[in-house]
Amino acid sequence: MTIGSDSDRWILVLPPELYDCNEKVEVFTLPHPSNIKAKKRPRLVEFENNGIYELRSHQFSRGCKYYEDQDRLSERYHYTKDGQSVKSTFITNELNPEDGYVIEEGNFRYVTKYDITFNLIGFFYRHCVMDEEKDYLKGDTKDINSQCDNRSLGWRDYQDLLIDTHDSEWCHISSHILQKGLENIAEPIEEAGDVYYKITPEKIVHCLVRKVKQILEHFPSNLPPLVSLPPDIVEYAKVSIAVNFLISLIPKPAYCSLVKYSGETLNISEAIEKYQEYKKHLKDVGKEKELLVQTAMSVGLPTNRGPEKPKKIIKKVTVKKKVAMGKGAIDGFFKKSK
Repeated sequence: MTIGSDSDRWILVLPPELYDCNEKVEVFTLPHPSNIKAKKRPRLVEFENNGIYELRSHQFSRGCKYYEDQDRLSERYHYTKDGQSVKSTFITNELNPEDGYVIEEGNFRYVTKYDITFNLIGFFYRHCVMDEEKDYLKGDTKDINSQCDNRSLGWRDYQDLLIDTHDSEWCHISSHILQKGLENIAEPIEEAGDVYYKITPEKIVHCLVRKVKQILEHFPSNLPPLVSLPPDIVEYAKVSIAVNFLISLIPKPAYCSLVKYSGETLNISEAIEKYQEYKKHLKDVGKEKELLVQTAMSVGLPTNRGPEKPKKIIKKVTVKKKVAMGKGAIDGFFKKSK
């Protein structure tokens, strides 16, 4: 087994369809499809016969930022002085145990299938840029559609438009990949044997609805939020969660249109409304229980009028009058001794 110390060597995990791929590819980036400034540009790779993939990375022995302080106190993870996790990666050959490699770090990279349609949606709503996802709940998007480009263009003209007005890295996208993405969100218009594409908000919503349905088809049944829900609320919750999965990939106008969708086979608007009503009901019940507990605990306790002073108890003393001597009828019988 060999130990690697050079920083240029790293692990790349490939899906089964790329095991035998000997193709030379180039890594490129595009603006994040959500148009959120804080999000990094995705790193993409195109394989000739397999489409677009995103290059991602994962690091062992490193918790998420949410639990960073808690992990530091519990000493769950250990890091070097420069903040790198103390971890090594072992690569072994099951058929030949002696054929292995050790990399002195806990990082590895992997590729996952990527849909360029999301970037085309981001291009269509490129005038709507947000700082963070929480800004989706602020303001309105009524005037955004009027700023969008509603022209009908061929795929070559669209590629030129993307390169000139959006990002120069669009030049790495091949024609058949671009055409397939346009077909998902654009109305095709055929004239004299040529096909022109017109991206519309309606087609974008229908495309996103199909994505939501795909998520619902593969939705995990043991997801913690669903286990404790009543049966009549579970389906509403699934739709709401599936829509929220897409919030990190689509711009605000597309998200606002998606949550208002009310189709025959999938009513997203109703599902979100019912789920929100259920959560509000739980919140109100929780507040009511808390109020009852506070009321029960306060029974018999003094109010906020300040400490009460102890009451003074005045005992009445009854004075018995002495009988004067020499006035009674038998007083003579009792005489003082001389």
